[in-house]
Amino acid sequence: SDPGDPGAAGSAGSVLVDGVTIARVTLNQAVEVPLSPAGGRSELPDGAQTPIVAGRPGLLRVYVQPEPGFAARAVRVAVTIDNGVGERTYDSVLRLIDASQPGDLDSTANVALPAALVTPRSQVRVAIYETDPRFAGTKTLPPGARWPSTGAFADLGAGENGGALRLRLVPLLYGADGSGRAPDTSADQIAEYRDAVRRLFPVTDVVVTVQDPVWFDARVLSSGAGWSDALYALTDLRDDLALPADEYLYGLIVPGADFGAYCRTSCVAGLSWRADDATASWARTSVGLGYTGTDSADTLTHELGHAHGRAHTPCGSPADPDPDYPRADGLVGGVGWDIVDSVLVPEEGTGDLMGYCRPRW
Repeated sequence: SDPGDPGAAGSAGSVLVDGVTIARVTLNQAVEVPLSPAGGRSELPDGAQTPIVAGRPGLLRVYVQPEPGFAARAVRVAVTIDNGVGERTYDSVLRLIDASQPGDLDSTANVALPAALVTPRSQVRVAIYETDPRFAGTKTLPPGARWPSTGAFADLGAGENGGALRLRLVPLLYGADGSGRAPDTSADQIAEYRDAVRRLFPVTDVVVTVQDPVWFDARVLSSGAGWSDALYALTDLRDDLALPADEYLYGLIVPGADFGAYCRTSCVAGLSWRADDATASWARTSVGLGYTGTDSADTLTHELGHAHGRAHTPCGSPADPDPDYPRADGLVGGVGWDIVDSVLVPEEGTGDLMGYCRPRW
């Protein structure tokens, strides 16, 4: 179904549906996290735990499983959220035909949760009601039509995660060829960078600051030569600026007149430190291509992942992939949700952000 609108419980009938089970409820703020009817997050199959970030919007999905012989029909799915201040119920009509599938939004009941409803105190409950009294059923309380089955609330499991990510962009004026060429720091391109980080990082917001341009004389080549010089220069600049420990510094550079002139076949697009020590603030420094468009934003998110201490994932044959990544193919292993464009990101063929496969998420 489409993301639900707020509605009053009972506005389309109050008879619980018989012959259907709520298989699971999930919240997707970038990757899908199953919720537990006992409260909080369910453990993922690989034993990992993905955080639910308080103050970040997401898509709540209700997966259903009809029993054999269930007559296909429209039902009303009521999702009630209590954020500690008050309750809000979202009603959506779901055409219930078969079991819900992760890649099919029409097969689940969906609620676009605003950031204000995702708090450490938030709780959720779900019920499925008939829209036609002819299908009232024989059970007073069909066991599968409520989640949790008792009708009580379950904790959403959201936690504070440090708030906004602070990112300082440094335009490097390319002086090796005497051009003084500047990267694109237009409002539209800055929005590309901000949105790219908002989509993929577990933060409530991204605050971008553009530093005054800095002249850079060293030659930077597609083979990788010169990139370390740029990274060292930016690390020194970070020290000179006395940036706060929680601010990430990212240099933008355009070594060729356009991307095609710089990267004729394959090429290095960025470089970052990756420290094992989470307190090493100097390592929150990276550099990447600064051409117009989404490719430079994609590079920024990848390098920013390294600056957060993440290694490569094993997709596209990168050097030294993370041995603890749960999938040998380096794929994400689940559907994603783009909180900026409000679209589902398919599981099949989508690589992890820290790999070299495309598309990646």
